[in-house]
Amino acid sequence: MALTKVSGGILDPGINVAGIVTATGFDGPFIGGSDGINAGVGTFTGLDVNGNGDISGNLVVGGNLTANGDFTTLNTTLREVEILHVDANSSEPAGIITQTGAGDLLRLYDGTSQVVTVDDTGNVGLGSAIPAAKLDLNGSFKLHDGSGYGNHITFTQNVASILFPTGPLADLTKTPYLGFGDRTSGGDFKIYHDYYNTHLKLSGQGGLYISNSSASGVIGINGSNGSGNVQSSIAIPAGATAGVKLYQGGNLRLETVGYGVTILGTTETQKLNVTGISTFEGNIDANGDLDVDGQTHLDDVSITGVTTATGNITISSAHPKLLLIDDTNPDFSVHVNASAFHIRNETVNTNDFRITSDGTVELYHGGNLRFETGNTVNINSAHLEITSGQQLRFDNSNNDRSSEILNTGSSGNSTLAFKTNGGTRWTIDSSGHLLPETAGAVNIGSASAEIGHVYLADSKNVYLGSDQDMTMGFDSSNALISLNTGTLSIINYANNEDVKILSDNGSGGVVDFIVADGSTGEVLLNHYGSQKLATSTTGISVTGEVAASQDYPTLQPTLDINFANTKSLDPRINYVRTGTASYLNEFGKIVTVGENVPRFDHDPTTLEPKGLLIEESRQNMFGATADMGSNAGRWPVGGARGRRGVNVEGPDGTMTALQNIYLGTSGDLNIYYETTTGATEMSTTNSTVYTFSVFAKAADGNSYINGIRLRAWGPERSVSYNVISGTVGASNEGSSSISSKTIVEYPNGWYRCIMTFTSGTDGNQGFQIYIENEGGDNAALNNSSANGEAMYFWGAQLEIGSFATSFIPTQSRDGRNRGSQTIRGLDIVTIDKHDIDGIFNPEEGTMFYEAAVTNLTNDNQPIVAFRDFSNTAVSYHAMGHAIGGSVGSVRTWAKNTAGSNIHLTSHSGLVAGSFYKHMYGYKYNDYSDAFGQGTTLLQSSGSSGNHAMVAAGVIDELRFGGYYTSPEGTYTLDSGHIRRFSYWPKKLTNTQIKTYVS
Repeated sequence: MALTKVSGGILDPGINVAGIVTATGFDGPFIGGSDGINAGVGTFTGLDVNGNGDISGNLVVGGNLTANGDFTTLNTTLREVEILHVDANSSEPAGIITQTGAGDLLRLYDGTSQVVTVDDTGNVGLGSAIPAAKLDLNGSFKLHDGSGYGNHITFTQNVASILFPTGPLADLTKTPYLGFGDRTSGGDFKIYHDYYNTHLKLSGQGGLYISNSSASGVIGINGSNGSGNVQSSIAIPAGATAGVKLYQGGNLRLETVGYGVTILGTTETQKLNVTGISTFEGNIDANGDLDVDGQTHLDDVSITGVTTATGNITISSAHPKLLLIDDTNPDFSVHVNASAFHIRNETVNTNDFRITSDGTVELYHGGNLRFETGNTVNINSAHLEITSGQQLRFDNSNNDRSSEILNTGSSGNSTLAFKTNGGTRWTIDSSGHLLPETAGAVNIGSASAEIGHVYLADSKNVYLGSDQDMTMGFDSSNALISLNTGTLSIINYANNEDVKILSDNGSGGVVDFIVADGSTGEVLLNHYGSQKLATSTTGISVTGEVAASQDYPTLQPTLDINFANTKSLDPRINYVRTGTASYLNEFGKIVTVGENVPRFDHDPTTLEPKGLLIEESRQNMFGATADMGSNAGRWPVGGARGRRGVNVEGPDGTMTALQNIYLGTSGDLNIYYETTTGATEMSTTNSTVYTFSVFAKAADGNSYINGIRLRAWGPERSVSYNVISGTVGASNEGSSSISSKTIVEYPNGWYRCIMTFTSGTDGNQGFQIYIENEGGDNAALNNSSANGEAMYFWGAQLEIGSFATSFIPTQSRDGRNRGSQTIRGLDIVTIDKHDIDGIFNPEEGTMFYEAAVTNLTNDNQPIVAFRDFSNTAVSYHAMGHAIGGSVGSVRTWAKNTAGSNIHLTSHSGLVAGSFYKHMYGYKYNDYSDAFGQGTTLLQSSGSSGNHAMVAAGVIDELRFGGYYTSPEGTYTLDSGHIRRFSYWPKKLTNTQIKTYVS
């Protein structure tokens, strides 16, 4: 039902509308039943209620609400009010709150906190819910100055203080102050700080009094001691007879007392009038005359300290004496008696000092004469004589007579001893020799106080050593340097400087004969200054002819391959290898190469060429090691005590090394290997030998973190390494399962740390790399110096085997792969039949090589072999480590086409990782085999047991690093370097063979 206009009385008990009542206006009154008008929603463009209205529900006013009555009664709580604004324009008050009851006039809240209160008596509380005074403030407040300088006076509650700020430097007249009195404008007495100084200022009339009426109180003024603390300057103690005390530097200097003033210390005055008795404990300096007119009797003159008189003090009598009396110590006198001047100890009645009329000065000890001057001491001698066996002593500033010169000998055997610090240092014996008291304990000169020349007569020597093992001398004709034991070394530590031995050039001058060149590393041998021989990184160079007494081969080899002096292979050589590999180049950088690329390696310490690198096939079981510092890597930082820093340069010269930074002062920190699935352990083969390695470098400036720990866990095996000193530390865990632990120095501060261990039996192993204070706190790192220090890591590797091979780079986990493990294949190096035809002679010949074998654990590691490719068991000449067995030996094994041993020779004593030379000459019933390494030189020669030589045309391959089966089979070189191989189609003489390897 819709009503557009309703007027007049409605007598119905009520109008019930279920929907909406819409009207342009309602004119009342409406008279209905008890229910009035009921509607769901009433919408009115205007509502005029002339009588009382009672709204029992909610009333929402979207527009303005105007109440024009005399008063409005609100008995409710205003909620969610954004602003309550009273806007009045009248001469009457804008707001009036009238409280006729006992409740508070006003309360203001911040949330549930009552922050402003006006109680029934008019007390105002700010922060105080129950104000106890007209203004009760609980909290800090500021009084603003209104000058624009921000000089606010602040009351701070937590320290209960009122702060008057410093005056503004731009206008010191605006300095806030605390004023007292009103006789002067701005106050008679002010306290303020004007930016520079703190002032207590009396501007008005009257005096400034500081008083203390406490029975035990003290008035004191303390000044600064210059070091941030205070010291006494003026003090007025309590008491009826208390005086005033003045201090200097915290020390009392003047004090008023009942009878005058007490001055402590030296007093300087232009004129001093003293009435009564004065006691001076400091010095009295009289710079003018001291006049005493008339007869003056001084019955008792007491002088404490030093009295200086400028002028004369005369004591006149027949035997004048000045007596010095001490109440507790011996008394002394100064007097003239018997034509002599005396200083005497009056307590024991002895002379201490005496000057006679003839000028003699006498010194006494205990009344006995000890020192006397005169024209002659003894009747016919003119010298200083110390009698009765006494010594000449020298006192230091502490009166410590620790330095002496004394005669310690006897009549006819006198010695003179020199003592310092209470002990004898040198002695001149009865023969005049200067001898130290303790051998090797004292020096002549020092590093900063050198002596001059030392001159020795002919045939007099300098002996060095406790047993005089070294002698240097000149016998009037020749100089001698001799040594009875040990090594005689001539060392020059100066950078790029030389060691030279020069001699006469035959014309009165000198020339170089031997030069060790510190800038090039060469050793030069000269003849009258002309160079004849020079060493180099690869050998020697000779200027002129060589006349050798040894038997050296003159026949040139038909095949001579020098792997050390070349960076590419002879075109006749076939080289095959699968997978990515690496080597160290001549610049000290680790270089990564692709498959079928040969590797010419270098020594990591000297960068000396090591020749061709040959290794067995290995797999790096760690993924993503080519860029350990990459976010796609597999080496997270273990724990909050560390973080990964920016990448640093690795051993390969690229910014791929991981930086692990320690954050803290105690507790361990590691990086750990994470598998492709995110697991912290990886599958391993039970009870198998593994080698775990990584390149590590300490950050520049490390003073505490100096090492790392390689750790395999589950079960645990770990070893510590010091990567600053390059040393191997302790085996921390599972030492019985660790078969090898080594550290190898690389250029630019890098070290390769290697641990070989046997795995556990549960099929899984985890791997961690800790940073350490090796040899000290180890992994605990209990030192504040560790904080911020870092360690760098690169090239982690895990491989099955008893030794580490060259680094095998593995890919990063970049989305296209998952950091896969990588296999480096076997190096296969051969020369085919068509290239050795015309070179190899089956009837006779000589084979030579220079090589190094990395590890001697396994036997049958050949270096080189001529062989029949189609028949693995016969027709070969093989040379290398333990060919056919006997680990640790150098062996040659030759079989003919019938399978008979033409030659089988073994030399023991091979050292792993060190280059050696091996040469073998063969001929029917005539062979010789020689081995040389370091000081070892061995040779074996004999017949071949009438066995036929290898048939002609059967040998069809020269192979390096293998000899028996197919290239991928067994009996291959596990790891090693070949520097050189040479072949002669003729057997050299036995002497030539031995000479060649020596």
